[in-house]
This record gives sequence, structure tokens and C-alpha cells, in this order.
Amino acid sequence: MPEGVKLLAKEQFGQRVDLYTPRENGGPYKGEIVNTPTHLLQEVGPRAVVIHDKVHVQLASKTLALRDQEHRLNNTDVQIHYSGKEGKAYPLDRQKDALDRAMGSLKKSANELGYSKDFMAQLDVAQEKTIERLRNLRQGHAAPKVAVQVSANQPATESPDNRPTRSRK
Repeated sequence: MPEGVKLLAKEQFGQRVDLYTPRENGGPYKGEIVNTPTHLLQEVGPRAVVIHDKVHVQLASKTLALRDQEHRLNNTDVQIHYSGKEGKAYPLDRQKDALDRAMGSLKKSANELGYSKDFMAQLDVAQEKTIERLRNLRQGHAAPKVAVQVSANQPATESPDNRPTRSRK
């Protein structure tokens, strides 16, 4: 690891940060990056930075490649996976990543408790619906309004904030 890159990493992330090189077949390494002409410095923890040699990392998305060409790759969240010594960098969606980890843990617990395959399939559908909702929110699309029938005797009305309420008699 070049001394200049080490110094830059310490300047960017603090003197007490630990510096690492990626492991062969390692990753995914997740976090914000600082782009240099020869390396990607990636903060993967509060005091941990992985230094990736750009010769061995392919920017595997058009978005990342374009940002690199425009010198706008700094502070971008990425995940880098290694196959052998060669890495591929992909955009990292922190919300989706957190959801995937939470759902994985939930499914593991449900499996240990003996829940059915149908329940697991329902969790998959709920996860996909949540991801779709997050994408729509990011794109500025409002969720479709759904008319809700509270009961046959009491039709639903909408409150000022568009939530269904029971009419009071």
C-alpha cells in the first residue's frame, strides 16, 4: 500500500483509523468511498478503512462509471465484492441493505420456529412490496389511495390526513 495513500486515508478518516487491504474472495465491503487516481478508500466501520487498488476493481454499474468519469465518486455508498483478487463495485442502497438483513434474520427465526413455507413466501412478498414502496417514495410518487371499508354497517370516511376513520354516531 503506497505511503501517500495511507497518509490520505489518515487525513480523511482520522489518525486513529485502522487501514486494511481487501481479502481475496472477500466482501462485500460496504460504505462511503473517497476516490483517488489509483485507489478507493472505503470506510467500512467507525475506525476501519479498506484501501482498494483501482487496477483490481471494476465499477460494475453505469451510474458509478459515469460518476467516476465526472469526478463525482467521492462520498458515494458502494459495496465491493471480490472474486479472487478482482473486485466489482456496485451502488449500495443502505435502506434496502438494512431491510435485507432484517428480513434475513426474521426468516432464520421463523425457520427455527418451524413456520411454514407459505409463511416464508408471504415474507418475501411483503419484502418486495416494501422495496417497491421505498422506490416510489424516492421517486416522489405518492402511494395509491385505497378506499377502506371498516364494516358493512359503518362506511369508512377519510380524516384530513387521508387515513380511514370510523364515523361516530
